[in-house]
Amino acid sequence: MKELLEQTKDKELSDSEIDDLKSKKEKLMNDAQALFAKVYEQAQGAAGASTAGQQSQDAGNASTNGATGNDDVVDGDYREV
Repeated sequence: MKELLEQTKDKELSDSEIDDLKSKKEKLMNDAQALFAKVYEQAQGAAGASTAGQQSQDAGNASTNGATGNDDVVDGDYREV
């Protein structure tokens, strides 16, 4: 695509060149979308794995804190203005 742009930089494009540019742009967009979808899936998989690990750790901490009464809860006072 870059080659075609360099070749046609200083002249008017023919219909076939315009169609060629459009088809290459479409292919580029589809390839980029597929790549970004894959990256997104991997990020979601990694986030899901860490969230699941954190939830099991939190559940273990909750049962431990409940048994000892040390839950680090701080009550706060507020006033409506």
